Amino acid sequence: MTFEFEASATSPSAAQSGAGVEAVTQGARILLAEDDDEMRRMLVSALRRDGHVVEEAYNGMDLLAKAGRSLLGFGGAPSTW
Repeated sequence: MTFEFEASATSPSAAQSGAGVEAVTQGARILLAEDDDEMRRMLVSALRRDGHVVEEAYNGMDLLAKAGRSLLGFGGAPSTW
């Protein structure tokens, strides 16, 4: 299960120059919850390979804690989720 907290962003200067959105779109910040260690590692690896910033939640309680901090504004950087 994944929750995306921040949509992809396009840089204003690239948009003004007429560059295509595909060329300037950045990966999303994703909080991924999976209690199966092997499955979680595989999903995180695939998402990071695709350019996303991924934070792992190891179980439901960890997910709620990290999502709550992020939604309340206490988790700006991925390392502080």
